[in-house]
Amino acid sequence: MATFYTLQATCRLHGVNPVKWLEDVLPRIAADHPAKEIHLLLPHQWQPLHPSRSYQAMS
Repeated sequence: MATFYTLQATCRLHGVNPVKWLEDVLPRIAADHPAKEIHLLLPHQWQPLHPSRSYQAMS
């Protein structure tokens, strides 16, 4: 549970909506995202797969 709270706080710190981030990242991990590039999915380096969607943090 602590991991999810940490990821949520990290998302908010970087202005990323944590729910939208998870909706984008979890399917990518399940679709065999390369383990050596997992750091690219962390909130501070993450680029959405579909940039047209709104991923801004909720106020």
